[in-house]
Amino acid sequence: MATLIAAIISYNIGRKYSRKICYIFGPLPVVILKALFLGTEVTIFNGGNFFLNFVHIAITQIVVCYTLGLILMYVLYKNNLYKKIFQ
Repeated sequence: MATLIAAIISYNIGRKYSRKICYIFGPLPVVILKALFLGTEVTIFNGGNFFLNFVHIAITQIVVCYTLGLILMYVLYKNNLYKKIFQ
């Protein structure tokens, strides 16, 4: 559910704003929502402190989304591959 909600929000950011804004704020819904949902799940099922679980998952998502995700976005825009894939 978190991935679906984050994907819809990120898609709307991509449609409404410039490419620079997309690079900065596009991955942000994924990071926040995944950290909230997964942090809650980990706390419920494995125990521990919610804040620490949230921070751990958020850092992991930041690394993945803002490194690999932005590299992928750059390659797609640079070569106009996004037009072939998404249109």
